Amino acid sequence: MLVLSNFTEASETAAKYAYVLARKLNISQVTLCHTYESILVAVSYASAFVEEDPVIQNKESLEQLGKLNERINDLLPANVTVNYCAVNGRLPDALAEVLNERQVDIVVMGAPRSKGILHTLFGDGSERAAKESHCPVLIVPTNAAIMPVENIVFACNLKEMADTVPVRQLKLLLSQLNVPLSVVYITRDSSEVPIEASGNSSSIHATLADFNPQYHHINNKSVVRGITEFAIKLNHPLIVTISKKHGPLYRFLHSSITNNLVQNSTVPVMIFHDHDR
Repeated sequence: MLVLSNFTEASETAAKYAYVLARKLNISQVTLCHTYESILVAVSYASAFVEEDPVIQNKESLEQLGKLNERINDLLPANVTVNYCAVNGRLPDALAEVLNERQVDIVVMGAPRSKGILHTLFGDGSERAAKESHCPVLIVPTNAAIMPVENIVFACNLKEMADTVPVRQLKLLLSQLNVPLSVVYITRDSSEVPIEASGNSSSIHATLADFNPQYHHINNKSVVRGITEFAIKLNHPLIVTISKKHGPLYRFLHSSITNNLVQNSTVPVMIFHDHDR
């Protein structure tokens, strides 16, 4: 498990949530990671700019990660090892470097209050890095409850997702969390009643059969609102969805509603990528 931190309230909440989640996912190792960029600082007496010493930046970053772990370590099982990682570079390149060098099952990050989720999570090339990692990304809102997951809401387009669900990763998550599963299909048109949502046999039904899911067809003009209104009615939910560039998640992350939701609500979102079978 790789937990990204920029030493903000949002990233500390994400780290706390990750520590609690690690117990259920049988995680043996957590890496707290901070990425930074060497910057030019003004030197008044020389009327010039010099680059901050990257060695000092690295040391300070590792010290801050250690302090973060000290504050929240009581949430982590005693048998889990915590490592620290500080990488000099812009987030996309630094993240790609870490993911290439380490075996990472999941990336965890906080949702900021000021920037759009898509820009922060996937912007400026980090979408490529995350997809190439073959691991899911968990976005944790600042106000998320630091509690074990009690319900999973799998939000998907059953028609489009049947052949693209990352079966291995999804089944592993469901097996480890072992909580009630709701599969939610949102349609904007009340006249549209998909065969898949009625419970008839389909690839996705066969895939999830062992987990006894409940299927829910919800009509809502806003896909995002339909998903989130359903999720917040449950105790300590986790929304799980599949990333498709032009699919529901792409619109989901671009939506201003979602920005407000993840920044101000208590619903974490785990994103899988559709390339892994």
